[in-house]
Amino acid sequence: MLSIYFFLRTKKKQTNLNIFLVCLFTSLTLYARQYYFFLNVLFLIWLLKKQLYREFLYSLIFYLFFSIPGICLIYTWGSIYDVNSNPAQYTNYISFQNFYVNFFCVTSVFFIYSIPFILFKLRELFLFFKKYKFYFLIFGLIVILLPYNYSWTSGKINLGGGLPIKLSVLFFGNYLFLKIISLLGIFVFFYLSNLNRNNFFILIFALIIFCLPKIFFQEYLDPLLYILFIFLIDFKKNSFLYKKEFTITLLLYESLILISAIFYQHFF
Repeated sequence: MLSIYFFLRTKKKQTNLNIFLVCLFTSLTLYARQYYFFLNVLFLIWLLKKQLYREFLYSLIFYLFFSIPGICLIYTWGSIYDVNSNPAQYTNYISFQNFYVNFFCVTSVFFIYSIPFILFKLRELFLFFKKYKFYFLIFGLIVILLPYNYSWTSGKINLGGGLPIKLSVLFFGNYLFLKIISLLGIFVFFYLSNLNRNNFFILIFALIIFCLPKIFFQEYLDPLLYILFIFLIDFKKNSFLYKKEFTITLLLYESLILISAIFYQHFF
């Protein structure tokens, strides 16, 4: 939260102190949860987009300074993980071999979290689909026919993967529902990419990073996905983001997801 607070302050006034504090708290966030390194990357991308080259250089210097403890750990361990304590646990933990299995999980969770935004953009999304429906339908057919198997389980339930894959296995006993939700996520992905060319590169980068771990957990995207939307959506062109109705919708939807997760955890 402090990272976001000081970033918003930096958007109003690019002082050296604000830049330093953003770098400090995003670095601390990275040490706490490694998948939040996206905050560091997005901040640097924002500086470049605003052509704040001097501030960008200062940020690189600050990040280099704050990375010294991490560099020392990597040097001590001989790897980005302490593989000596449990070498089997980290075998192929981060690998492109995991991309295919996680791709459907990540894109489906992406759609789940984008629903509050979709509800206020239905007309534009429909027009976008109508324009490219032939390509989406062909691509969708290919995805549906692709073989898929999620092998990470704990007892009788899937380990990680997110809400869509759990619903797919629990109610249908297969991965068809997961693929359908994944296709909707891919559709939203391309819609956001169509709004701005830079969005495409940010989303591709995010997709690759979140698909690399051996096991993908939904918590990786919560609340990081909403931070992504802050960077991807032009607030000036989307006035609904300031409306009370959107805030209420977002809160109710997040509450529904939380209740669903608690219910699943205790009864399945």
